[in-house]
Amino acid sequence: MQSRRFSRLIRDPFLALILLTSGIIATEATVNLVLVQRYQHDLIEVSSYDVAFDFNRAQIELMRLRDVLVDDSFGDSRIRSEIAIIKTRLTTLPTEIGSDDFAPAKAAKAKLQTGLAAIEAATLSPNPQDRAEAAALAEHLASSFGRAATIANVKQGDVVEEQRQRLTRSLAHIELLTYALGVLGLIMMVFLLKYRRRLTRRAATDALTGLPNRTALKELIETGLSDEAIAVAMIDVDRFKEINDNHGHSAGDAVLRLIANCMRRVLGPQEYAIRIGGDEFALIALGEDADRRVLERCQAIETLFRDRCLYHPDRATASLSIGIASAKSQSERQIDELLVDADVAMYSAKSEGRAQIAFATEEFLKDAAMQKRLQRDLAYAIEDEQLHVAFQPIIDLSTGSIAYFESLLRWTHPQFGPIRPDNFIALAEASGDIIPIGRFVLREALANLRHWPESIGVTVNVSALQLGDDMLVSQVGQLLETHEIDPARLTLEITESVLVRNVHSEKIVNEFQAMGVAVALDDFGTGYASMGYLRDHTFEKIKIDKSFVSAMTKPGNSRAIVRAICNLGRDLGALIVAEGIESEADLATTRAAGCTHGQGYLFAKPMPSADVVTFIRTWQRETHAERRAAHAAPKVPATKRKVA
Repeated sequence: MQSRRFSRLIRDPFLALILLTSGIIATEATVNLVLVQRYQHDLIEVSSYDVAFDFNRAQIELMRLRDVLVDDSFGDSRIRSEIAIIKTRLTTLPTEIGSDDFAPAKAAKAKLQTGLAAIEAATLSPNPQDRAEAAALAEHLASSFGRAATIANVKQGDVVEEQRQRLTRSLAHIELLTYALGVLGLIMMVFLLKYRRRLTRRAATDALTGLPNRTALKELIETGLSDEAIAVAMIDVDRFKEINDNHGHSAGDAVLRLIANCMRRVLGPQEYAIRIGGDEFALIALGEDADRRVLERCQAIETLFRDRCLYHPDRATASLSIGIASAKSQSERQIDELLVDADVAMYSAKSEGRAQIAFATEEFLKDAAMQKRLQRDLAYAIEDEQLHVAFQPIIDLSTGSIAYFESLLRWTHPQFGPIRPDNFIALAEASGDIIPIGRFVLREALANLRHWPESIGVTVNVSALQLGDDMLVSQVGQLLETHEIDPARLTLEITESVLVRNVHSEKIVNEFQAMGVAVALDDFGTGYASMGYLRDHTFEKIKIDKSFVSAMTKPGNSRAIVRAICNLGRDLGALIVAEGIESEADLATTRAAGCTHGQGYLFAKPMPSADVVTFIRTWQRETHAERRAAHAAPKVPATKRKVA
């Protein structure tokens, strides 16, 4: 991530020029710094050693030799001693000043070497004249070294001045380069600050819609808002996946951009539009009447969005589900909490049919909290033995005998008591807990079935998630084998909605039927394509939804519809089960319509598994007794009144 950002950064021409210039200046400054160190060393070396001093000492030593040669009182040993001193001086005389050659020093040194040889030879001669000439030669050499000392003094001063000037120029150059680097550094700092601000702005902006994104929302939450009224709306596109799947992602992107444009058009002061991610957007309003303003903005967004989708076939199915939550102040409820509340309300709007606005009222939030609590506790309900299976009989209307028992799941919560199936089955499906719960129901149903007469079977409801479980068919087969039960005694009930949600439903239904397990179409008539499923699948039983049964004794078309379903079932070779028979009138009308089986409170309420065997015995005894007494079509036994 950092390397990619750096590579994007250095591709900027302006910054690249700054970096190149800075590199050149830094290199130049480094070179000058090396020169400064060199000039300092040379200046210290030249200043610390006085070349003229050596030549002056040589001049004095030669004058002393002359005096010894002139004065006859000095013996040969003194003369040799003075000559030895000068020879030593000859080896130490410098021929350079600083790093420059000093020609007068070389010439004087060569002349001294030659002259010393002549003087030494003259001192060995017994002729006094030779000694006098040697003294004159020593004096001549002394004068030449005096001149050399004078020249060396001037030359060394020139060298020192030259080195000082070089050092001064280099220091001035370094100062200029340092200033230039400082200016470039300041320019680069300003540029990087602007670049960072641009990156921050880009990171907080959604690339597709141009709206602030989740990062911006997080910053808004972290920076805190004034303690004033606040309202939040969560907006989600209905059937967005269908748009992407059917028309391509470009169509989906166009829908998202359209929503963003609609939101921008309606925004007012102290109002923020944010894309949360995917097809979810948030609208936040602060200040007076925040809840009213958010509602009005959402309604305006809905209208704009609907109008602009009207003439676009790829958007025609799109609509908006919206959830709204509000608080009188931030101290009452934080913005991140309101976002969660609005999100829950938005999903509630989706579950209630989509294309509507739901409000996170106090009662709604309590219900949502309860649902969340139940969903959490449901995960441990099997382990804590809170779940049990009840059984309700399905009666053969032609004989009055018990044909099946439907397995009905019940949950007794340790704190809230009995929980209605309508309140927790959907939660189990949403969380995925329906798969282990479904296995539990199947085990319990088959474990009880083995204790019932072989003429009686059991039905078990199967959810969409269970039908999508790759292990379902093999698990059913294993349980049937474990309990030594004939597969024909087991019926699996599947609703039309389950078939809609599983593309492999036909294959799975065929596998069960090949095994010998019967499959029933449950709640027939409440779906979207009932006839289509009867055409594409083979069902041993068709269960008519109780909403049709309860309406058969009232004016309307329900009786004709039920009669038509019965005729259709008879032609397809399927048994027809009427659900929700609660009165003698219901029984008479369903039997007259042609229903083969019935189920409802008229016969018995769902009962615990421990009561089933006793119920079967009592029902069979009373049914047989009534048949012998009446010699007519069987009536409902009195057992129904005895079973709680």
